[in-house]
Amino acid sequence: MKILINISNSEDYGFFQRFYEEFYKKNIEIEYLANNLFIYLFLKIKREKIYLIKKDTYERFDEVSFSELTKRLTHEEAEWVYGSFKKFMEKQYKKRKWDLVIIPSGRLINQIAISDVAEKYNIKTLYVGYGNIPDRTFVDPQGTDKQSSLFSNINILNNYQVTEKEYNSWREEYLTKKFKSHKIGQARNLDAKVKIKKFIQINFCYLERIFGIAAENSYHFSDMKTFKKVEYQADTFDYKEEFIFFPMQVSTDAQIILNYNKKNILDGLKEAIRISKEKRKRLVIKMHPAEINQDVICEVLKLKEKENIIISSNNTFELIKKSSEVITINSTVGLESRIVGKKVTFLGDSIYKNMNNQQMKNYIMSYLLHMEYFSSGKISRKTYEEFINRAGMGKKYIKYKV
Repeated sequence: MKILINISNSEDYGFFQRFYEEFYKKNIEIEYLANNLFIYLFLKIKREKIYLIKKDTYERFDEVSFSELTKRLTHEEAEWVYGSFKKFMEKQYKKRKWDLVIIPSGRLINQIAISDVAEKYNIKTLYVGYGNIPDRTFVDPQGTDKQSSLFSNINILNNYQVTEKEYNSWREEYLTKKFKSHKIGQARNLDAKVKIKKFIQINFCYLERIFGIAAENSYHFSDMKTFKKVEYQADTFDYKEEFIFFPMQVSTDAQIILNYNKKNILDGLKEAIRISKEKRKRLVIKMHPAEINQDVICEVLKLKEKENIIISSNNTFELIKKSSEVITINSTVGLESRIVGKKVTFLGDSIYKNMNNQQMKNYIMSYLLHMEYFSSGKISRKTYEEFINRAGMGKKYIKYKV
C-alpha cells in the first residue's frame, strides 16, 4: 500500500510518526507532500520522501477559498497554487498510484486541489482534525466540520453503541478536571516566542516567492503589524444574576469563515446581544486567548461600552455552569456546554447542533478516535485499524447507514 500525506508543520509530522510502527509491519510506503518550504527542509533532514511543488501552473478557481478569506493568499496567488498542486497530483499519481491520501483539515486551496484529483481518480481519502476533547482526534473520509460525511449524515452516529455507564464514568472524570482548570487548546500568548515564529514564517514566505514555490501562505513583513497586544480589564460581576454566556472564537477560525453565513465573529456577538436583550438577560462573554487581531478586540471593547456586556476571565466551565444558557457560533464550547447539560443555541452550521443526546455520547466515546493529536504516545494496533477503516480500507469498515 502507498500513502501520500499532505503536511504543513512539525506537529503534523509528530502525529503521523506515531503510526510508523504499524505502517512498517504492513509494508506501507509513506510519502509526504509539503505545503511550505520549511516543512520540506525539516522532513528532508529526517530523510523522508517528500515533494515540494513549483508554482508553474495557473488554473481559474471561481470560489473564494479559505486561503483567500484569511489573507494567506490573494485570489490570483490561490489560483496559481491550486493549478500547480492539481498538475502535480495528476502527473505524479500516474507514476505512484497512491492507495490513500491523508489531509489535515482540508480547507486550504492546495488541499482542495489534492481532494479534487483524489476524487477524479477514486483515491481513498482521510481528513484529520483536532478532536477538541482530551485524547480524541477527528477522522473522516470526506472532510472536517461542515465538509465531513458526519455533517451531511448525522445518523452515522447510530452505528455506534455506548452505554450510559461508560459515558457517565468518562463525563464525571472529564468535568472534574475541567472545573479545576480549563485551558483552551489553541491558546497562545502574544510573547516573543510567537513573534519570532511569525518572523521566521514570513522570511520563508519571501524565499518561497523568490524560488517560485507553490506554498500555503504568502505573508509580508507588514503582517507583523497585527501582532500587537490590546490590554483590557475583565469585569467584576455577580454571577447570581441570570445571564447568557457567549464564548468568543478566533476571528480567523474556519468554523466562522466557512461555517457561519455572516462569516464574522463580531456579527455573531451582535446576534448574541440581540437574543440576550429579547430574553432580558445580561450577556457575559469571554475573549479567546488566541485572538491577535487588534481591530476585532477594539470593536468588542466598543460594543462592551455601548451594550453593557460583561467581559469575564473566569474558568469557562464555571461560566457554562452558572449561565442560564449558552450561545455560540459553532465553538467546541457548544459541545462542552451540552456535556454539562446546558441549553445551547448554535448560530452557525455545527456538527454538534443536530446530535441528539445518544448521538453526542456515541460521537465522544466512539466516533472520535481515542488518540491525542499533540501527544507523543504510541498508537495501538486497534487505533491504527480504526484509523484505516475510516477510509473504507479495512476488513471491519463500518458501512454508514443513511
